[in-house]
Amino acid sequence: MSTRSAAYQDILRASEQHGCPLCHIGQKTARSYLDNLLWGSVNDPELRAELDKLLGFCGQHSRQMMTFQGERLGVAIVHHAMLKEALRRVQRAGAPPSRSLSARLGLRKSGDGSDSPPVLEPAGQCPVCAKQVEIEARALDALVENLVDDLDGPLRDAGGLCWEHLGLALQRCSDPKAQARLVEVQSAVWEELVGHLGEFIRKRDYRFQHEPISDDEAVSIEKAIAALTGQYPPVS
Repeated sequence: MSTRSAAYQDILRASEQHGCPLCHIGQKTARSYLDNLLWGSVNDPELRAELDKLLGFCGQHSRQMMTFQGERLGVAIVHHAMLKEALRRVQRAGAPPSRSLSARLGLRKSGDGSDSPPVLEPAGQCPVCAKQVEIEARALDALVENLVDDLDGPLRDAGGLCWEHLGLALQRCSDPKAQARLVEVQSAVWEELVGHLGEFIRKRDYRFQHEPISDDEAVSIEKAIAALTGQYPPVS
């Protein structure tokens, strides 16, 4: 993979801020998707049909839509259409439909094959989540392929990967040298973070409260949460 690839450049830019670059790339992807939807696509027939089929977005991304200032109308339009579709399915399920109609409505019979009333299938995968996974996978491949003596430095400066993306990266490391370097980088940043947390805890003891808490120690709790969960403040 060329170091000039878009995925490679995404990794470099994301590594300029602290925290898992894959999480930052995924978060940026989600915001861009929702921004484009709300600004110009809420009435697009094809997109609306797809959203109706899926019944929209997951809870996280539905709530994220509400963070766009001045776009409550767009959020209302999208969810008005999806809620109408959900209502249609429920009402059609009230009188058990034929087998062919059940398939078209996303209904199924109970697991034992009995004639009990059909139940609603879960909604499809959130399209924003699907897009995040796609873009994060490309970036992950670029990171793994260009890690040794290239992206290992920026990754170290950013504070490494979160737990979930670290696991995915290790799975994709077919090169033992790249795998060893990833473990080396991740171990170094987390050992440092463990040290800062330990000092924060120690200095909160009344016997050592006279010792000032450093900036790194003060933010170590937030960094530890982000490292383990991949949860960062929303991109503004």
